[in-house]
Amino acid sequence: MRSTRINPVVVAVIGSVLCILAVVLISLLLIKPNQDNYAGYKARLDAAYNDSTPAAQQAAQAKLTQAKNDAHAIYAKWAATQKAIMPPFDVSRRYQAWGQLAHELSYNLGPSLERWVTKTGVVRLSSISIQAPPNSPNDITGAPIVIPISGGGVEVGGDFRTLLTHVVAWNDYNRLVMIDGLQLDGNSPFMSAKYRAEVIIFPQNADKVDKPIGTAGAGGNAAGGAGGGYPGGPGGYPGAAGGPPGGYPGAPGGPSPRPGAAGGG
Repeated sequence: MRSTRINPVVVAVIGSVLCILAVVLISLLLIKPNQDNYAGYKARLDAAYNDSTPAAQQAAQAKLTQAKNDAHAIYAKWAATQKAIMPPFDVSRRYQAWGQLAHELSYNLGPSLERWVTKTGVVRLSSISIQAPPNSPNDITGAPIVIPISGGGVEVGGDFRTLLTHVVAWNDYNRLVMIDGLQLDGNSPFMSAKYRAEVIIFPQNADKVDKPIGTAGAGGNAAGGAGGGYPGGPGGYPGAAGGPPGGYPGAPGGPSPRPGAAGGG
């Protein structure tokens, strides 16, 4: 039987095709992805080159230094503002913060508000009252405390210019007060103004609130004073004895003009 021989030309053609396929596969699977990766890396390098020069690095460092200085200045300004318009209320020491807040709400803020309203030249037509301190030191949190004045409603009397001056004067009060919903009634000089007023207290070290006090520990289950105050202290400020006058001087049904008609002092 005669053996079958493959023509050398056919062998050469098949070998050439296989070589071409091998080159194509190597190009598609190995060379092309590497070229694409190289092009991508080079494009990112070219884009970032300007930022990598010594001049660019110096400029970036200068901006960073300026940003840090600006941040320090803002922190210092806030610290000064907080010292000027915020009472001592350091929540990093829970029991101390409880006493500080109780003192502010029971003894300081109410009389201070009465004196301030009178100082601005208007006549109080509503009493000054604020909420009681928290019943337990464990009620202290790092959140700002919003304290409505007289339940959020304040009413004063006077002429038009005095009333407007009174409202603007809250910007100079030694606590942070938010005024809203101003309403004016009557004819000058016998007018009244009604508005909502809230004192806002931001605690110190709000990001370092002290851990809760155990119920068996000091102050954890302490008995509150009247109205929920701290031990031995009163509740929230209820207003001056006798309350406000019936109206501003000269108003229909109000008291006759006399010194000290505004109450407080």
